[in-house]
Amino acid sequence: WLADTLKRYDFSHINLHGKADDLSDEAVEALMVPWRRDLQELIEDNGITAGTMYKADQTGLFYQTLPNSLYVKEIEKKKYAGTKGMKGKIRVTGMICT
Repeated sequence: WLADTLKRYDFSHINLHGKADDLSDEAVEALMVPWRRDLQELIEDNGITAGTMYKADQTGLFYQTLPNSLYVKEIEKKKYAGTKGMKGKIRVTGMICT
């Protein structure tokens, strides 16, 4: 119902920050081949076992920041073209290991 209401009143969705293009699967694989080879050599050279390897991921929560998209009237859309809001730098970061 929200999409219909926005369309009825001539609102359009825009992104303020923009998005980077995705890589194709072939491009990702081409980038990963040398990395995998170097990692395997490092593991073999240092005698690293599976029991000493950990998986880690970093996550962050941005707060006190502006939204990266909004809804504007279709006729006002050109006013916002190319506008990029300032990204907030205030965040909490956590590291999770398994």
